[in-house]
Parts: sequence; structure tokens; C-alpha cells
Amino acid sequence: MKKEVIEVPVMSAKVQALGLPCTTAVRVNGFVFISATPPVDMVTGELVRGDIETQTEASLKALKHCLEAAGTSLDYVVMVRIYARTHAPSARARSCGTTWILRQGQGAELTGATAL
Repeated sequence: MKKEVIEVPVMSAKVQALGLPCTTAVRVNGFVFISATPPVDMVTGELVRGDIETQTEASLKALKHCLEAAGTSLDYVVMVRIYARTHAPSARARSCGTTWILRQGQGAELTGATAL
């Protein structure tokens, strides 16, 4: 099974500039895997600042952008995992993310994890 690395306009360069040790989008065996979607404005390439809800929404918009660059969409997403540094914002991010995904007309599962 061969993997195809997908270069995502704006996001791939930003992830590399931030020094994140991962590839933003990979296609393997018909599946697309997206990782490392920090809260980046897809027009300016700048990090979005603000509260956890603002950053979560920016990250999810970045996810949508990455999926579209890979030739797919939110229609095919099975699960989205959100990581936060501390527990309290994690619940707020999950709530904001669920609301955003539902507004997009999607039914993906949204899970949260807190980094240690």
C-alpha cells in the first residue's frame, strides 16, 4: 500500500514553518488522513489568535480546506479529534467544533483529548 503525500496550499508551508514533524494530508488505499491543522487563516497564512472557540473554528476551516485540496470534503469525514493543552478549553472546543460541523450539515463524530 503506497501513500501519497498531498501538498495543501497555505497549510503545508505553515506546518513546515512551525516545525511540526508531520505531513498535513496523506492518501492511502483510498482514505485521506489529515493531521496538524492549527488555527491558520487560509487567506493570509497567519495564525488566528483569540479564545478557544475562535481557534477551534479556524482549525476546522483549515481542515475543510485540507480535505478539498485532497479532492474530498466533510461529507466523507468519519471522526475529528481535537487536542487542547488543558481540560477546560477541551470541552469548549468540542462543543464549538460539534456546532460548526453540524452547521456544515455533517454528522462526523467529534472527540476531544487533552495533552499532558
